[in-house]
Amino acid sequence: MLTCPNCLIVAAVRGVSDFNDVTPRFYERADQCAIAIDAIRYFRRNRCMIKTRIAVMALALSFMAASACFAANPHIGTWKLNEAKSKFAPGMGKNSMVTYTEEKDKIKVTVEGVDKDGKPTHGVWVGHADGKTYNMKGNLAWDAAAYKVVNDHTYEITTMKGGKVISNGKSTVSADGKSRTVAMEVTGADGKKFKAKTVYDKE
Repeated sequence: MLTCPNCLIVAAVRGVSDFNDVTPRFYERADQCAIAIDAIRYFRRNRCMIKTRIAVMALALSFMAASACFAANPHIGTWKLNEAKSKFAPGMGKNSMVTYTEEKDKIKVTVEGVDKDGKPTHGVWVGHADGKTYNMKGNLAWDAAAYKVVNDHTYEITTMKGGKVISNGKSTVSADGKSRTVAMEVTGADGKKFKAKTVYDKE
């Protein structure tokens, strides 16, 4: 027997004589409304949380992509000069150890060696491999350089001193990743050009 006042009113208006027929329909609709209201409240309550999760996932994916990029760069690591396989230009110093590392979204190149007189040299270059010139800090024969990606294993490198180009060429890592060859054309102080090839072994 139906006891809900609202149901009695609905039944009276509609001329329903059997209140028992109204009861199941009333509660069925009430349950449906309650479910819909709960769903709306749940969505509103969790909308901010969903947005936060999406933002966190996007950030994580960007870091993963950047890490994968650097991990796939065969230049990353420390390289030791193999003098026996190298050919130096006259009056040219030697870079005995070169280390490539990641510096946030840039590349950091640290160079240790000696100049043409055998005095120790040290330099640090940080920049993007976008073909633009970035300054070097240290006492190497050059004070700025531009790196540009040729392919997955090769950089095109241009070094400068006081705004003038002193060398340009390519640095290529072997397919097995164990050696790196730097083939450069060097301009001497007298303006003469020389070919140089330095080979490095991965440490």
